Amino acid sequence: MAELVIGPLISMVKEKASSYLLDQYKVMEGMEEQRKTLERRLPAILHIIQDAEEKGASRPEVAVWLKDLKAAAYEANDVFD
Repeated sequence: MAELVIGPLISMVKEKASSYLLDQYKVMEGMEEQRKTLERRLPAILHIIQDAEEKGASRPEVAVWLKDLKAAAYEANDVFD
């Protein structure tokens, strides 16, 4: 009698776990693609920031924006290291 109750319950749990793991794999696969894209683009982003700092450092509002952008870019770069 217990087998009639436990069998479907185990099947349901197994199906939910499989579905969850598949969803997590899809998320991780998408993140890996985004990581590769960022890794390719990061050197260009850092170069543009450096160029903008040299050209726009005299404007305070630009300097603050560039400081924040540079901090975010360096944090991203640290992730790859």
